Formats: sequence, C-alpha cells, structure tokens
Amino acid sequence: MKLRRNLGVLFGVISLILTGCGDSFEPAVIVTTTISSQEESGSPLITEASMESFSEDPQPQEISENTATINYVGIKAHIKEIHEDRILISSDTDGFPGAFWVLGARELAESRELESGNSIFILMEDLKEKESDGIKIYRAKQLFSLPGEEGRGTENIVLTDVPTFTLTDVLSSKYDPLEIHSGNYLWNLDENGEGLGVVACGCAPLEEAAMEHCARLKLPTYSGIDYVGYSFSTKIQPDKLVVRQWPKDMGKPDVIEESITTYYYVIPFLDIKPDKIYEFAAEWEGDNQEQRKFSGRASYVLVTE
Repeated sequence: MKLRRNLGVLFGVISLILTGCGDSFEPAVIVTTTISSQEESGSPLITEASMESFSEDPQPQEISENTATINYVGIKAHIKEIHEDRILISSDTDGFPGAFWVLGARELAESRELESGNSIFILMEDLKEKESDGIKIYRAKQLFSLPGEEGRGTENIVLTDVPTFTLTDVLSSKYDPLEIHSGNYLWNLDENGEGLGVVACGCAPLEEAAMEHCARLKLPTYSGIDYVGYSFSTKIQPDKLVVRQWPKDMGKPDVIEESITTYYYVIPFLDIKPDKIYEFAAEWEGDNQEQRKFSGRASYVLVTE
C-alpha cells in the first residue's frame, strides 16, 4: 500500500506508523497533521488513492454488461408518470441521477402511494434493458412513500473512529443484535484545527471470510422465505452503502458477485440469505466533512450459515 499526499502546503508534526497488511487489523498508516485553518485542509488528509487495497464501489451501470451479477440500486425519487404495468420515476439522488421506467410497482404499493409527484424510496433491479425512448428499465423490489419535505439531516455527532454495524432480525421475538467491526478502512477527522487521517489495511473480503475472526451469523428459518430481513443501524448512517454477495463455497477467490446492491439513501431492511459471504462497503462523504468534522470509507464482512 502506498500513501500519496502532497504535504507541501501543510506544516506541523507528521508521524507515520507502518505495519503489515496481513491478518492483523492494526492501522497500516496513521497520519497526524496540525493545520492552521480549515481552508488549508480543503481536501481529506487521506485520499482514495491512499488505499489501493480498498475495493472500489462500482456504479451499477458500470457493471451492467456482466450478466452473471444482479444489480440493485436504492434511491430517493419522485413519480412522474403512472401506467398500467409500469411507472416513470425521476431520481432525487445526486449520486444516481436520471429518469427510469420501473416495472412491478403496483405489486408493492397501494394506489394512493402511486400518485404523480409523490416522493418515494425505491430499491430496484437493473434489468439491463432500455425502452425505445432510451430510458433504462428496472423492476421494483422495495417501495414506500416518503413524507413531504423529508430529509436525512445531519446528526450532531462526531465519529472519532470507524463505527460498528449492527444487524437485527426484524421477525425475531428476541432482541439479539449482531455487531460487525471493520478491519479495512480509511478515516479522516478534523477537530480544533488538527487533522487526523487513519488507514487500516485489512484483507480482501473473500480472504477475510475464511479467517476465524470474521463475523458469522446463523440465520433462523422462517416458513416460505429463503432470506431473513435484518434492520441495519450504525451511529451515523453512511451516505452510500454497497452490499456485495458471493456464494459461501465459491471454490476460487476470484469468483464474481452474485449480486451488488447500492444504497444512495435510507437503508430500510437488508435481505440476508444463508450460506453467503457479504461485504458492506460504506462511505461517509468528504463533501460534508466541514460540517460533520469527519469522513471516510469502511468495509465490513459477514459470513452466513
């Protein structure tokens, strides 16, 4: 791993601590820099290029040619047109702009929710097809209406370290949450004029899945469904979450994902299946760092049984 940073505009004390990137989850690089003002620290202390081993978050359209992988995307949008077998939506999500035809919406929502102009959250599957008008076609998987003037807001919490993820079975009568820790992340923190950048170089998701310390979850069995719905929570929800799914017994380390789901908005429920490997790649955007005082990216790995 290489740390790339132009330190010419910075002054103060810079300390580097280097460790290996093997089984240990100790940070591989720690950079502490004292900066005179926020203006001089306009870019994150550690950039995306600083972490070559950290997997990139592909946009669904960038991998649409791979017919073996199912791609889903979750966004905030509003309804433009309503037809018998489909609706036309317009995205209100900066990270995934555009208009899209969506099939199957009537199977998931009541008629009063499917009105022109309504604001919705929708999780939809990319069918890798286009209509004659050139608009891409998706199939709805989750859909619910959002209240007027709904916004995510910015929580008044400064995350000084990478948060844990918590998964909770929404159908269980017992509260038995599972906490998942990240071993592969980069994190930037601004506090009192001092900037701290941390990079932890862990293993690739499929390698980590084979290790003893990796989080494991034995799923309960519910009649008639091949998955379990889990609520997702963390101290501050990421701005973007990419969920990758592989078969547990894939036989080789370079197997492609069965599915990739990219959430650009709220994350209502995650459908978790047995005998799978999951990576949750989260991003807290740097665009909000001046207000939040932190930004970063982190990878979390889970193996189900």
